[in-house]
Amino acid sequence: MNLQTAEDELDVSLEIEDYHGSQAGFIPFLHDVADEVFVFDGYRQYQDEILYEAVEELYLNGTQNIIIDAPTGIGKSPVNVAIARVGTYLNEQSLPIQQHFGVSLDLDEGNGFYCTPQKQLRNQLAEDDDLQEYVDMLKSRSDYICGETGSPCNDCPVLSDPDSSCMQEPACTYWDAKMDAIESNAAVLTFAMLVVDDNIPKSVETEHGEERVGFGNRDVVIVDEGHGIENQAASLFAGFTVSPFSLPNRVFADAGDNVSWDAERIEDVSGQLIGIAKRAE
Repeated sequence: MNLQTAEDELDVSLEIEDYHGSQAGFIPFLHDVADEVFVFDGYRQYQDEILYEAVEELYLNGTQNIIIDAPTGIGKSPVNVAIARVGTYLNEQSLPIQQHFGVSLDLDEGNGFYCTPQKQLRNQLAEDDDLQEYVDMLKSRSDYICGETGSPCNDCPVLSDPDSSCMQEPACTYWDAKMDAIESNAAVLTFAMLVVDDNIPKSVETEHGEERVGFGNRDVVIVDEGHGIENQAASLFAGFTVSPFSLPNRVFADAGDNVSWDAERIEDVSGQLIGIAKRAE
């Protein structure tokens, strides 16, 4: 179920005129929006506090990065989904909201990514009966079966033909799922898939005209298990070993050189910085 229309899917029954037309009035309005789009009838302990503070920081204070540190079992997933859904509603009602409360909503499309570090967590969301209808999930090609050949979509013969595409084929279950996710306001995918998608074209020219094939930028990126994001990013690259056997001597020589933190002037360390920069280059 795509989160595309506030009237049909977000079902928010609030009247802006019931709130004081000021930034102070926007805060209770924001909390009430969060309550209305939360996927359950009530909150577990601390869920509402986390959700309220997060949406205030994101949609009122313009904070760029938020870390939610909460114990296992508190129910972070529904809070994460609600954060994205609040953005959807604010974007669709942005003009009357900004005019009434005098706030600035820096939203492009009001949509978000929900990224998991691994397939296991992504599959948990897919199997959660209470959450799956509020997000659209994109898995890897190998997780989809071609409706034409009966083989996994990563074995599709069209993939090896640069002049062909199965984007328009109704039997292509992978592209069907990807287009649903692209058009959705809450797309669930692994962090690795998000990084890969960022490095492919966002649209291509086909016989049917320009076709969108990538997600593009979104307003909110939610990274589940965010404490492991460094390892998630590092695992995407093979890396290389820095040693006298893998690098020329002129590069490896003095590779352990560093700049003293006690230096008070740039002139005191400029020579070392130039040497380090040359070796890096």
